[in-house]
Amino acid sequence: RYYILSDAAVSAAKFLELTRGHWSVESMHWVLDVVFKEDAARILDRRAAENFSLLRKTVLGMIKTAPPPKRRRSSTGMSLKRRRRHCGWRPEYMLEVVAASLPGFAAELEGSET
Repeated sequence: RYYILSDAAVSAAKFLELTRGHWSVESMHWVLDVVFKEDAARILDRRAAENFSLLRKTVLGMIKTAPPPKRRRSSTGMSLKRRRRHCGWRPEYMLEVVAASLPGFAAELEGSET
């Protein structure tokens, strides 16, 4: 095994950069597991697993950028897990989430309502 600390050439600044990079990836995996229960997924086909992973990451980004539902626009907001569930319960909120991540879609959506 190779440990970063065993390399004397690694400076403290470089070690900090490597550590923060590692924990940012771990943090994303933790969020995916909490919001989508990714660790419990039992997809056996490798390509299907990769496709679902990509979908989960895309949806997570969409949910993060979208504002919370109108009833919940307080300073505390709403957890990502609850926002995902809210998308399933309220189709109008799901459209808000999509519209927030695709600016052209928002204009098209507003034009179709008239």
